[in-house]
Amino acid sequence: MRAIKHVLLFILYAIIGAVLAAVAGFVWLGVSGKPELKPWHTASLHEEFTRADSERITTLDAYRKLEERLFAELKVRFYQRTGPSDRLQLKPIFRRSRVDPTAFPENFNRAHSSSRLTPRARA
Repeated sequence: MRAIKHVLLFILYAIIGAVLAAVAGFVWLGVSGKPELKPWHTASLHEEFTRADSERITTLDAYRKLEERLFAELKVRFYQRTGPSDRLQLKPIFRRSRVDPTAFPENFNRAHSSSRLTPRARA
C-alpha cells in the first residue's frame, strides 16, 4: 500500500513538473521570438496630455490646440522618418500606409465634439 502511494505521488509530481516546464517553455518561446520595439512604441512625447495638464486645459478648444501640437510633434518625430518598407505595413503611424488616418476624409484619431458626429434636428 505504501509503495502504491509513493508511485502515485511520483506520477503526480512528474505531471506537475511537465506542465510547469511546458508553460515556462511556451513563455520563453513567446518572449524570445518578439521583434525589438520601434521608437514609436517607447517614445515620450512632450505635447502628450497628462494629469498635470488637466488644470490648465479645461475646454475642448484648448484640448484641440494641444492635440494639434501633439500631431505636429508626431509628424516631425515619426511620420517624416519612416522608410518605404515601413509604409507597406498596416499601421496608422506610417504616412501613406493603407490605414493612415490622415488619408481619410475624417480623421477619427482626433477629438470630436458629439454635435459633429451626431447631427441633431433643429427646432
